[in-house]
Amino acid sequence: MIWRLDLITLNSTLNVTGNVPAKGGYIDSGFTEFHGLVTALVEHFTTFKPDLKVVFGEHGRARTIMFIIGLFSALGGGGLFATALLGGVSSNRMTEAAIPFVALFILGGVLIRANHPWKAPTKIDVSLLPQLLTYLSGSSVNSEHWE
Repeated sequence: MIWRLDLITLNSTLNVTGNVPAKGGYIDSGFTEFHGLVTALVEHFTTFKPDLKVVFGEHGRARTIMFIIGLFSALGGGGLFATALLGGVSSNRMTEAAIPFVALFILGGVLIRANHPWKAPTKIDVSLLPQLLTYLSGSSVNSEHWE
């Protein structure tokens, strides 16, 4: 998995990325370094603005693109299924085709729900970011790997 932290100011954006294995990421050296950098940044930010909130998830153009991909996936899955039904496809073939059509439709729905433009982005307290990253890496928040 690629994890990214975007630090956005009025004039520029700084991207900090880390490559983390999908399983057992909390014991990976790449995650340890990424987590350490994020923790240091959080400590710095909470010194100056303890009530700072951070947006969790995609933002900007990437969020819009993910929404569009979800829209096409959902419409494609539903449209192909409807076309097959109306086209007189045999029930045996329809049963086989239904699984990918439904999967495409569900994938589209998940992407639409997570990235639709009228939904306010998820915000969390900046102080919770290190614990959230630890949890998402597969470790418990109170893991022996973090002090």
